[in-house]
Amino acid sequence: MKLGSWAYDPEQVNLTRRRDGIDLANYQCSGEWRLLKTDIELKEETSSISSVPHQHLTFTIYLQRR
Repeated sequence: MKLGSWAYDPEQVNLTRRRDGIDLANYQCSGEWRLLKTDIELKEETSSISSVPHQHLTFTIYLQRR
């Protein structure tokens, strides 16, 4: 999952990463899937349309079918 703002630059909306993985405090185990790990990555990119950089957070969830 990729979340970010393309309307505001990092000076207006500064995204931060508080931890290395996703908070699993409310996670409920599945009988069909096994959660292997999670990852959060903060990136800053410049598009071909604008020279202003934009930030986004990429949440990656690794699953394995049981």
